[in-house]
Amino acid sequence: MVSGTWLSHLRCDSCQRSWRKTEQAILWSCRRCDYDSCPACSSVPPLVVLPSPPGKLVTKVLDEACNNGLTLQTTYLEGWTALHYAALAGRSGVVKRLLEMRASPACVDANGWTPLHWAAFSGHDGVIEELLRARASTEATGANGEVPLALAPPEMVRHAFDLALETFERGLPALKICVTGSGDAEANGEYVRKGLTRNGRQTYIRDGQPLWAISWEADAWGIYKEKFHVDSLQYISKCTTPLCPMEGWEPVGAAAPEPTFTNGAPWRAGDALLQATPVKLRPNDLKVAAGKLPPPEVPKALSVFSQGGVSMPLPPGIEPHMLPMILEEMVRRGDLPEPPPECVQQ
Repeated sequence: MVSGTWLSHLRCDSCQRSWRKTEQAILWSCRRCDYDSCPACSSVPPLVVLPSPPGKLVTKVLDEACNNGLTLQTTYLEGWTALHYAALAGRSGVVKRLLEMRASPACVDANGWTPLHWAAFSGHDGVIEELLRARASTEATGANGEVPLALAPPEMVRHAFDLALETFERGLPALKICVTGSGDAEANGEYVRKGLTRNGRQTYIRDGQPLWAISWEADAWGIYKEKFHVDSLQYISKCTTPLCPMEGWEPVGAAAPEPTFTNGAPWRAGDALLQATPVKLRPNDLKVAAGKLPPPEVPKALSVFSQGGVSMPLPPGIEPHMLPMILEEMVRRGDLPEPPPECVQQ
């Protein structure tokens, strides 16, 4: 799809109207179909054209375009802007950059959909959060009266309809917990409920090395580094909820401030979208659809190795009975020193 000024010999294939070149009208032309559309039929406002194609250096292209006097309210066929395309593609980084450059989150396409409509429709949680931070309207309605929340997939709002009191009493219900704002930046990240139960409660594991976990130990919730032991306790919560709590966290072995806990993606964006939408505009059928979802599939539990009162989760695919063979191979290769004969734990 290309755009340019209307040529004197062209005729709109929609309304069959001819345009004079002196009118400086805008032409939309599909090269494959040889289909030409005049401004009235393409439903687009006045526009400027950014360099195309932008390629991988999106930020550089946008900077150059703005420095050359162009604006970000570029529209394409059916009123789409760069923000619409980035939202539908799930490019949260591009969306953030466009918003920083004052792209309008209120722009609508020919169907009345804003970038937030398309982000909700496609279930892109990161884009939804960026647009909400930019105060994108959750009350904007499309041609059929639909608000962005009405387009969100039911899974995204699986937990959004839970009462705040229920979450406070039960803990965060999502399979993934997002930890942010910790004084120890290494503790931040996404923790996944692996189906591993310790002391009668679920354990949440963060992927990567060293291993970090949220676990119920010694009658308290805590964030542990490398192993489930008091010496490895980094943060502790005063709450005793059955699931991972949001409140009551304070540092123990790690630096302040204490971390912030939320449901992980995509449920965090669904929570935020519901809360930002006025009650009168929240579709009842979405709540019904979320309630009919099957129970979420819990990821496979990690194995745990325990010895001498110390427990630690093992990497995926490693079972406790495999450890002697692994250690023997590491000694053979020289990665570990050979234990002395008097060692009782060799």
